[in-house]
Amino acid sequence: YITMGGQGSNYVYNNGKIAVTDYITMGDQGTNYVYNNGGMTVGGLKMKSRYAGFGIYCKQYFYNNSNLTVLGDILMEGSESSYLYMNEEDSVLRIGGNILGYNSNSFPNTKGKVIFDGQGKQTVNNFANANIIEIENESYDGVNFTSKVNYTTLFDHKGNRFTGNVSNVDY
Repeated sequence: YITMGGQGSNYVYNNGKIAVTDYITMGDQGTNYVYNNGGMTVGGLKMKSRYAGFGIYCKQYFYNNSNLTVLGDILMEGSESSYLYMNEEDSVLRIGGNILGYNSNSFPNTKGKVIFDGQGKQTVNNFANANIIEIENESYDGVNFTSKVNYTTLFDHKGNRFTGNVSNVDY
């Protein structure tokens, strides 16, 4: 596992391929940055942010510029200062668990592709903006979007089950 926190700014740069069998936890102290430039597989991702008082926010930034596979959940807890960016059009986020964002600003730039491939029901909350969304989850319960989802280019459910508020889907 990787745990980030403490005073000041903390950085993780990945330019190769790494696997973390447990969660990456980005703590509720300091400002933490993860730059994934080479491919990463993680058990899950927890991003905890908070208002520390006196105009100071403890912020969490994850930049996925490559391929990120999250076997479990993406959890964004605390205040509105946790962000997962996908700035590259060939970035891929493959998620096997739930996405529980704090608010719709948690995913401000998603130029790449997001693939939901869980084995059971996946719940997606506050994941508002995406370029391409694919559903490879073949379970009976599929993917449940509990808040509105907008996509720029494509929503491809591949005939798999999904529920919720997704705009302009071609069934």
